[in-house]
This record gives sequence, structure tokens and C-alpha cells, in this order.
Amino acid sequence: IKLKNTNSNLNPKSEFYTASCVGLKTGYTSKAGVCLLGVYQVEDGYLIIGLFGCPTLDSRYVDALALLNYYAE
Repeated sequence: IKLKNTNSNLNPKSEFYTASCVGLKTGYTSKAGVCLLGVYQVEDGYLIIGLFGCPTLDSRYVDALALLNYYAE
């Protein structure tokens, strides 16, 4: 079985890559819009970030990294 992951936080070739991302889920629904649930390893454990209704596919990664930088400091 071949699986494809579309989470750019996990792709080392992506401008949105971060080594602290350990996974979770990207998606889109008509009600929730463009979404991202991400799990990031931080010093004290894990940070779970949920973003819904993002205006673009890339904006979810920009916002996730901004939140990660804010809360992981």
C-alpha cells in the first residue's frame, strides 16, 4: 500500500517543514474549510494545534508555524 502525506510540515523539501512536527491530519470540508491538526514535539512534551477555516492551503502552515513559535518559546 502506498500512502501519500500532504502535510507540508512533515516534508523536508517544503518551505513549511519543521523537524518538530510529528504528524496528524490536513483536510477540507465545506463547513470547516481548509484545516490542519498538527502535533509538534516541544521541550515539555507535545503541542497540538488545530486550525479551521483557513483562507488558503498554505496559510494553515504559516499559521501553525507562527503558533508553534509563540507557544514553544
